[in-house]
Amino acid sequence: PYYRPDHLWTDPDAPHAPPTDVTVPLAAQPRRRGRPRGLKNKDKLEVYITKKEEADYELAIKLRNDGVITTPGTPFEASDDQEISDLVGRGVFEFEQYDKERHGGIRIFKSRLVREVKGKTTKPYEKSRLVIQGYQDHGKEAILTQSPTIQRCSQRVIMALAPVLVQRGMSIELRDITQAYPQAQTNLQRTILAHLPSELVSKYPEGTLLHVIKPLYGIAEAGVHWWTTYHSHHREELDMSTSTYDPCLLITNGDADAFGLVGMQTDDTLMLGTAVFSSLEEKKLEEAQFRSKPKTVLTPDMQLDFNGCTLTIEKGEAILNLKQKGQGGKIKLVDIKAYDRAQQYTEQRARGA
Repeated sequence: PYYRPDHLWTDPDAPHAPPTDVTVPLAAQPRRRGRPRGLKNKDKLEVYITKKEEADYELAIKLRNDGVITTPGTPFEASDDQEISDLVGRGVFEFEQYDKERHGGIRIFKSRLVREVKGKTTKPYEKSRLVIQGYQDHGKEAILTQSPTIQRCSQRVIMALAPVLVQRGMSIELRDITQAYPQAQTNLQRTILAHLPSELVSKYPEGTLLHVIKPLYGIAEAGVHWWTTYHSHHREELDMSTSTYDPCLLITNGDADAFGLVGMQTDDTLMLGTAVFSSLEEKKLEEAQFRSKPKTVLTPDMQLDFNGCTLTIEKGEAILNLKQKGQGGKIKLVDIKAYDRAQQYTEQRARGA
């Protein structure tokens, strides 16, 4: 859910110097294998961005020059402020001044704002997302960090039942929650501190830290908190029960008029159900104040993309087609004469070859 530039892995042991002159020591971390500190491993204060972010920044400038994006201020300035204000307003984190007695023994992570231009083919706008750079997080070893995702066989069960149920008036819909992790309703069970992203350092007093209270992108256990929130919402608000073998496959307990079958995949849910169930799901989502995109309904003119697959339905008939979403096109032949043929083979196997 967040970017990990390769160059940030070159020195996993180097402590991060804060972006100001304030002394904020980092908690000691266990020594790992690897190259010892040297000229190539000194602390770096440059802001690293991916090629995609760089391209989006250049695109934002171009769109502003063309008058397409008219947001006041410099590129992404307004979206940065909106992201921070929104997270503070929802109680995701709060600002604290560094205190040696309170924070001296706690590791302080880095953070960054991931910027991108959304809606490139429709109505472009700038979007910022605050991410905690939580790799080399040794504190996660004592907590649960893996959240369940729907099994492939469960996804096939929904697809196998769909043709018959669609002929009985039911529909297949896709719900996409926007920025799911910060919407979790449970607090973190450990203290997470982070330096301000470089873009915001000049706007706050020296020594200002982020005290993260609720799940945020980049924190190892964030997915578990969101899954617990969203799973409980389906069981309690929509009166659903999990299947005996997959916690991400749920079915309604009520009468046939409100029948629904749901497959959960992090922030996406694939739903097969009646119009009554669809209306109830919409109502309960609004009551819970979850932010989401409008539901997408499968029609002959509208396909659904879910969990790496593309689902289509033929016009005039309840015939569904399920295929991989471009995954096959990524598979390449291995050059058996190449020196890295073993690595090539491993890569293609990982892609499903």
